[in-house]
Amino acid sequence: MSSAISKKYSKALYLVTKTKENTRAVLGELETVYKGTHTDNVVRNFFDDPLTETSTKIASFKKATENSKLSEETVSFLDILIKNHRFSSLGPIISDMHELLDHEQGIQRGVIRAAFPVDEALVKRLESEFEKILKSKVQFTYKESPELVGGLVAEVAGFTFDDSLQNHLNKLTENLTRK
Repeated sequence: MSSAISKKYSKALYLVTKTKENTRAVLGELETVYKGTHTDNVVRNFFDDPLTETSTKIASFKKATENSKLSEETVSFLDILIKNHRFSSLGPIISDMHELLDHEQGIQRGVIRAAFPVDEALVKRLESEFEKILKSKVQFTYKESPELVGGLVAEVAGFTFDDSLQNHLNKLTENLTRK
């Protein structure tokens, strides 16, 4: 979940990596570190534990990364997060970095929810239609939502296209009760 803190850190990192033209590479490295550290409860708890000395955390981090192929920017950034007790903010920082990159590239991200698997052709067609409306690039992700029963709902940039069975039934009920 994004916060003012994660936004500040992501913007600072974004500005540094943008000047060096390695934003995507650093973001990929951060995602790899996040997957490795936040899926392992022992590692995550070690870095989140307020009773563990910061110097111990930094020493462990340096030992773990000394032979890695992580860029200087990634190592420095993670070192700063550890020193400032913000390592637990890594996930939201990564999300905020994606938002900054999307904004720079004019990409709007959205979600398609459906009760059934959606084929790639439908996703592409919806992206194309929303691109015409929003006049920017649109990329959808798919999420299965069995509670919809039928149809689908597409949401992007504050717009909602609700073609669900429930929505059609609600409209039918409205029309019948008005007459």
